[in-house]
Amino acid sequence: MFNLEGDERRHFARELYDTIAQNLAVLIIDVGLIIDRLGLPSEARAGLSECLSLARQNLDEIVI
Repeated sequence: MFNLEGDERRHFARELYDTIAQNLAVLIIDVGLIIDRLGLPSEARAGLSECLSLARQNLDEIVI
């Protein structure tokens, strides 16, 4: 029984990990496209660049 619970926990953790990694990757791509394609004021670009940097840092933290 304990082994089954451990397997279930590992499975759940893996699914959560995969979902978070995929969401961060999509966020990075989308924010990058927004920065590149829209004629935004420099303050908006700077703010989005900070968001992009934070998303990349988080992805780096969870990807082994």
